Amino acid sequence: MNRMPESFPAPAALLTGVDFRNKNLGVSALGLSALALLRNRLSAVDILDWGIGLRTAGDDILRHAGTNSASTTVRMHGFRQTRKPWAADSMFLADAAIHTGLELGSGARAIGAASALLDASGGDSFADIYGRRRFVRVSRPKWLAIAMKRPLVLLPQTYGPYKDPVMRREAADIVAHAVCAVARDARSYEVLKELLGNRFDPSRHLVGTDMAFRLPTIDPPAEALDLVERARAMARGAAVAGINVSGLIANAPDSWRKYGFRDDYAVTSRKLVLRLLDSGAGAVILLPHVIIDGGADTESDIHASHALRNSLEPTQRERVFIASGYEFPTEAKAIIRRLDWFTGCRLHATIGSLSNSVSTATIAYSDKARGIFEALGVGDTVADPRVLRGDEVVEHQVRCFVARDRHRTAIAENLPGILATADRQMDDITRLLRTASPSR
Repeated sequence: MNRMPESFPAPAALLTGVDFRNKNLGVSALGLSALALLRNRLSAVDILDWGIGLRTAGDDILRHAGTNSASTTVRMHGFRQTRKPWAADSMFLADAAIHTGLELGSGARAIGAASALLDASGGDSFADIYGRRRFVRVSRPKWLAIAMKRPLVLLPQTYGPYKDPVMRREAADIVAHAVCAVARDARSYEVLKELLGNRFDPSRHLVGTDMAFRLPTIDPPAEALDLVERARAMARGAAVAGINVSGLIANAPDSWRKYGFRDDYAVTSRKLVLRLLDSGAGAVILLPHVIIDGGADTESDIHASHALRNSLEPTQRERVFIASGYEFPTEAKAIIRRLDWFTGCRLHATIGSLSNSVSTATIAYSDKARGIFEALGVGDTVADPRVLRGDEVVEHQVRCFVARDRHRTAIAENLPGILATADRQMDDITRLLRTASPSR
């Protein structure tokens, strides 16, 4: 990304709650997809992110968003947690701006100058499942838009859970102030309705789908794809299965308890790999979707994948591969597209699979996956480890692998409707923004 002068002209609309080169590829998938969808509909879109200062998006980001970099400039306004509260992009100044309505700091100025704030909340962070700190962080730009009297749009995302009554009230007030709020599946839409109560308005509170269904698929470097060919050679004509093992749940010894799993997720994942190899899979590719280096004290899917593979016997290990050599979710999609079946715990890893009509299942650590899978006619491929024991999860997923042709057909039949919904929801957002009358 390139530094740029503070005097650059003001944006038409400001996109936040997303990132583009995040080590969590799900966050990047949302950002790239939102940018791709909005650039086709709005005259200009800029970004409020967690970086430093004012920059422009690099050509690599624009390419992976499917945007022509030669004719596009996307500004990125830093808005961050810092121990220097006096810094222009400090969130401390943002909190002061929320309480005073004054444009204190660069974040407040960027929002105040924008035609609207469009907020994706990282897809699923506008909830209390990840704790109070993250909820406050994703809520801050929304409160700023309200304080600056800018139109607020809540892009397609998951609403809830809201078990904490204080966070529930705050979320309801934010949504009620929004020009438009879109749930990314029917189940979350019911949560949205319940959250709003008599403030629910079907003309601006809408149901759609995840924006990442429109994420482009772009081939990674050749060595990343070569791994798939090596797995195919090992499989000798049998199916090649893919698994995303989530470091969020697998790495720390008690993470699975924190998310309400009935049994150890890392143990369950290992059993699943072995059962797949015994049930017709010639090879298994483990595909990290949080691609940070680190150990059990991180959310690294790379660490979780290596820990699983290293736990296997040598004859088992030679049939298990770990994907690498990619930086963007568009590239992870290109690897998944070449598989015969895929399952994962990270939602956007599975959306990368579903959006390429690959037969897909999931081990879901929250309710956010089920509505999306149901919309594609494969709700029966969702295994809930908060309800099922580990061995039951394994057998459920193996049954999905065996029935992969049936599920592939269902996904292919329903995907055109999902893609149409992804487009229509952005048209609805654009229409509502045109009718909004921002006041100062």
